[in-house]
Formats: sequence, structure tokens, C-alpha cells
Amino acid sequence: MTWAPGQKLHRDKYEIKRELGRGRIGITYLATNRDGKETVIKTLNPDLLNQLGLEDRNYLESGFLDEAPKLARCQHPNIVLMIESFKEGDLPCIVMEYI
Repeated sequence: MTWAPGQKLHRDKYEIKRELGRGRIGITYLATNRDGKETVIKTLNPDLLNQLGLEDRNYLESGFLDEAPKLARCQHPNIVLMIESFKEGDLPCIVMEYI
């Protein structure tokens, strides 16, 4: 697990509650914001990133970060809302509503 329950991210704005899922490329976490509202934080899997060369890593991170503004433009009841994106250490993060 990249982040442990209770760990705070983005200048203490989010607190990790637990891991929701993991794939080869990404990991999703259940988190709460300062108001206690549940959110989902998606990030890249550091195990994969550590296996990549700099060029491939940059390509993957760029594609991941390009996902955030695309998701933010989507307004549909069947698509989660994107709240914000940020970097925590070396990991890009996308914060989405929790359904």
C-alpha cells in the first residue's frame, strides 16, 4: 500500500481511510476531506513507476494528468465528478466524488 489509513495528503486536506482497489497502473483510495465528506483519490501504482525508465514514466504520468481535465468536462449522472488534481511527492493524484 502506498498510503496508510490516517495518512494526510495535500497539505492535510485529505485523510486516507483505506485502499479501494489496485491494478497494474493505478491505485484508488477512500479518503475524507476536511469537512468529513468521503472522496476517492486515484494515483499511479508506484511499483509500476519504479520499473519504468524516465521517458516511459513521464509519458504515463502525463497521460494520467491529462485525464483530470477531461473528466472535469464530463457532466453526466453516470460519470463521477472530478474535484481536483494535485501531486503528492512524486505521485500525481486525481480526487473524485465517492459513490
